[in-house]
Amino acid sequence: MLGVHVRNLDKAVEDEAFSTEVTQTMPLVEAYLIRRPDLRLYLMTDSTEVLDEYTEKFGDRLFHIDCARADGAKPLTWSDSGDRRKLGAEVIRDTHIATACDYFIGHGGSNVACMVACLKPWPENTVQLIHDNVKTRRNWLLHDW
Repeated sequence: MLGVHVRNLDKAVEDEAFSTEVTQTMPLVEAYLIRRPDLRLYLMTDSTEVLDEYTEKFGDRLFHIDCARADGAKPLTWSDSGDRRKLGAEVIRDTHIATACDYFIGHGGSNVACMVACLKPWPENTVQLIHDNVKTRRNWLLHDW
């Protein structure tokens, strides 16, 4: 099982390179699936557009949980609608399912992807974070005072 986290493009507000870097995810997924044609794909995303794209591309190999997703670049966390506790539970469930996968791909600027990378002792070369891990970067809010 290959777990993949693709964050909604709202993250580009915080990181200018994010929009470009997140496009690297699909080719990495395709490369894993070429090397391991027996793999299924678990997708975690908060974007309806990403879910539609991956469903069209990977069909029956893809599975995901039924959860809240955003249309467009407005993040779910900025929405006044919906149950915030339920949203948090969906993120936790997604994270634990991804941690149960054999391989994982995500963006290092996403807290969720970094948490998946930290939650178990992954064997070497089974986790790939695009960009550096936000959890190991120097945080200007914490370190420059």
